[in-house]
Amino acid sequence: MDDTRVNIDQKITGAKKLSKIGSFVKLFLFNPFLAGISGFTLFFLFAILLDFLVNLFIPDTFLTIDIYTVLIGFAGFILAFGFSFLESTQK
Repeated sequence: MDDTRVNIDQKITGAKKLSKIGSFVKLFLFNPFLAGISGFTLFFLFAILLDFLVNLFIPDTFLTIDIYTVLIGFAGFILAFGFSFLESTQK
């Protein structure tokens, strides 16, 4: 009877370790990654909107998405990921 109780306690301790690893991954990787994706989307859409507004005033140009537009979005990813990661390390 006592052997069963010891095994159950060991299983519960193992589950707690997994939840600590899961919370670590969520806090330091998953949440900053989601913030980075939202930062990329925000900056990328803002760059496309500005390109669209330029095309309204200059009718001879075409709306294009070039590598610089994607790099602006990537800069948004880096900024949002960095700030979210730094915020999670301060907790």
